[in-house]
Amino acid sequence: MTLRFADKLIFGLLGVAAVLLGLSVLFFAQGKVIAFYLLGAVMLTSAVGVVVVKDLIRSAFLLALSFLCVGGLYVLLQADFLAAAQILIYAGAVAILFVFGVMLTRREQDPQMVHSFEFRVTAAVFIGFGLLVLLVRAIFALPWPSHPSSGAVANTVVSIGEHFFGRYILPFEIASVVLLMALIGAIVIARKENHRA
Repeated sequence: MTLRFADKLIFGLLGVAAVLLGLSVLFFAQGKVIAFYLLGAVMLTSAVGVVVVKDLIRSAFLLALSFLCVGGLYVLLQADFLAAAQILIYAGAVAILFVFGVMLTRREQDPQMVHSFEFRVTAAVFIGFGLLVLLVRAIFALPWPSHPSSGAVANTVVSIGEHFFGRYILPFEIASVVLLMALIGAIVIARKENHRA
């Protein structure tokens, strides 16, 4: 199996980022800061790659890489439960489910589904404006501490459990019902397509 230049470039960048990340954690006093910037850069690059890359398999692998980087950021924040859930559930299960779903239902792309350049530019402008509004709102609306906190929560699992099954029990249950409805809808649509074929 031969790799194309783009694949070699992606794997090379990932290898260099992993080596730099390991060296920054082991040898530098500011290892966490360097690890944060490296993980953030790889996460943003892979997230942009998910949207830009036309091949769905590569896009799904880049999504898994983005999930892994988010898990690394949770590790840096000392959120052990969120890091484990992010890596095991999202990077390990959801992204691989995407890969299998794409590989099992792979079809030739309909030429009518390809959007024009003007549509892409307009969509990019609206999405960029929306992201800018969200970032500005987050910067000015959230209370940013003037000095770093003294320490993290001792047991994040207990704290998350108390929030999930206490204050946020209703949104948690609504999200589970919405996901169940989406799964049932996907099965119904797939069965209709199989009957037509």
